[in-house]
Amino acid sequence: MRLCLRKKRLDESKITISICCLTYNHECYIERAIKGFLNQQTLFPYEIVIHDDASSDGTTRIIKRYQKQFPKLIKPVFQQENLFSQGKSLYELYTKYVFPSLKGSYIAVCEGDDYWTDPLKLQKQVAFLEQNHDFSMCFHNIGILKNGTTDNEAHNHNTGYMLPGATEFTLLDLIRGNFIPNCSVVYRKMFYSYPDIFNDSIFPDWPLHILHASKGRIRYLDEIMAVHHFHPKGIWNGLGPAEQRKAECGMLRKLFSLLDRQYHYAIRDTLEIREAEFNRLTRINSL
Repeated sequence: MRLCLRKKRLDESKITISICCLTYNHECYIERAIKGFLNQQTLFPYEIVIHDDASSDGTTRIIKRYQKQFPKLIKPVFQQENLFSQGKSLYELYTKYVFPSLKGSYIAVCEGDDYWTDPLKLQKQVAFLEQNHDFSMCFHNIGILKNGTTDNEAHNHNTGYMLPGATEFTLLDLIRGNFIPNCSVVYRKMFYSYPDIFNDSIFPDWPLHILHASKGRIRYLDEIMAVHHFHPKGIWNGLGPAEQRKAECGMLRKLFSLLDRQYHYAIRDTLEIREAEFNRLTRINSL
């Protein structure tokens, strides 16, 4: 299916979906991400909101060049000072600095070093959510780019929390572990403000997925429509395994005060597993 649409004919006052892109010093990657956004073929209008956290390389210049070419589509937010270095988490950048200004009824997320490969990605995900109002989010399979090579099987192999062959999930599944790639997700907009409880979280994606999954079911499309760029020195990947487990335990403990009691047994089960892993890794590191 090919949708030969000209975006200028669409009613821009009725944005259906907002593409949200956080970026910082992604000079080598941001153009590829933007092209993936612009290549989307949809039956509805969308906006592209790019939050640049005061990049010190050529990222800002590239965004401005594309914004000049597509002023009605690309809506950049340029910070004058780096908020992350001032203690603002990525969760805060999303929920306090980007999400409140989005005009769409849906939110698609893709950070500046990842990119989309299927021009019908948004059309497929929004079409499903439009027809299935009991679902609050939709995600899909991805490839993982590592050391210059894209592995289209890596995501399925590395996430141990998805049931093989399953296409529908719930909040209970997500509490057991995060299996949703950030660059694949589309949320139904269901929050006008987000809880501050995760403001100190090192990772934004698992808490955001859980919040949206608390409002509805989750749909998985078994198609590779995006690529995640694995960076060994990234914020999350730069942590050691013990530090990662510690961060996950901290996030899980916060869920007790956030979610209904019916989910507490699942939180406890997952927390016990993560704490045991943390203790084992700590013992190994002390040898």
